[in-house]
Amino acid sequence: MKSNRPLADFLPTLTIAAKNLATEMTNYNVENKDLHGEPPIYARTRPEQPKCA
Repeated sequence: MKSNRPLADFLPTLTIAAKNLATEMTNYNVENKDLHGEPPIYARTRPEQPKCA
């Protein structure tokens, strides 16, 4: 890697790698925790949202 290249030049590659890692973590958890359907998976990956009154 050349030292004069801005770090932002590598952002698309890093973003793709991060998304691939997140996908693989989700796939692992779906199998390991025996999750079925979207609601259980969504509940495991998203924080609790505050309820609007």
